[in-house]
Amino acid sequence: MNLDIQPHPDAEKIATTIEELLPEMDGKRARDAAAAMGIAEGLLLSARVGKDVTRLKPASKQMLKAFIDLGEVMVLTRNESCVHEKVGHFGRVGGGDAVAIVLNKEVDLRVFLNHWLHVFAVEEETPKGMKRSIQIFDAEGLAVHKIYLRPASNLDGFEKLKSEFVHDTQLALFQTKQSEKEEAFPPRADTTVDVAALREDWSGMTDVHQFFGLLKKHKLDRQQAFRLAGNAFACQLDIGSVRAALTAAADMQLPIMVFVHNKGCVQIHSGPIAQLKTVGPWFNILDPGFNLHLREDHVHAVWLVRKPNSFGHVTSIEVYDSNGDMIVQFYGVRDEKEDENPQWRALAEQLPKIEATSDLITETA
Repeated sequence: MNLDIQPHPDAEKIATTIEELLPEMDGKRARDAAAAMGIAEGLLLSARVGKDVTRLKPASKQMLKAFIDLGEVMVLTRNESCVHEKVGHFGRVGGGDAVAIVLNKEVDLRVFLNHWLHVFAVEEETPKGMKRSIQIFDAEGLAVHKIYLRPASNLDGFEKLKSEFVHDTQLALFQTKQSEKEEAFPPRADTTVDVAALREDWSGMTDVHQFFGLLKKHKLDRQQAFRLAGNAFACQLDIGSVRAALTAAADMQLPIMVFVHNKGCVQIHSGPIAQLKTVGPWFNILDPGFNLHLREDHVHAVWLVRKPNSFGHVTSIEVYDSNGDMIVQFYGVRDEKEDENPQWRALAEQLPKIEATSDLITETA
């Protein structure tokens, strides 16, 4: 992919802002420091190009395969409300040039490469020593994925990656652009939806992945579809259900799947969880090899969703913020050729439900 990098029209002003405010940001995470300065995180990082940051070419399937040579790494995908961190190795890279997949046990990703535009190799001196990473940003300068090297990582692989994929233009403070919009349907009145057809199509699904086609056919966002499908297919849960579900899963050592996504990446954990801890507004899973950090105060709606498949149905817990954006999804670990774990289904079904209010269309008897 060719990327025409242009200097930011306010580069001088931004550089001055960074120079003036950066001393006040000591100890802040880059994302928070950039927000405090009123700029995108990718712009803040790009100001260091030519120092401890090297711009690489836009990501490609070939680059994903080159990540294999890094050895053991920590991969991080986040959105505004949730951070997902996994330790593992890249491998088993597949898919196409637009949507790629990484299916290598601990590193399980769905990659939307049209958003992996601004890629930087970072070599930062810290009090704990050199910290190396690959950081990827979209057209707006928002982080879509980060890869951090660990003590066991292959430094030769990192140097080879820099050499092979170095960008011809080592430009700091690039001009940001509006990202490609995710497909979404404008809000519509419930009365304009053919609810009977929606429920018929929902009940006719034989694979959970058909759900995206169902939303597209009926021109609905996920939560409106949940409301109109009725309690047989989806019901709203109490806000505290996320904590309750994770606590129960940890107590049972029940293997679960945890999906966190942004517009450029979906990152998945599969396995049991154990160590849960609350720190301020963050509810955390702090296990060796897997960390999840969830802003509980951002949770606005939680749904129990049942999607039919050829074995019965698959149960998920889906969490949304006040803007209607998905924060995180939870499933039980299952084999694609088998029905889901009945322990997971029982756990999800016993969570406290919120009765549908009278102004919503609910399932008829």
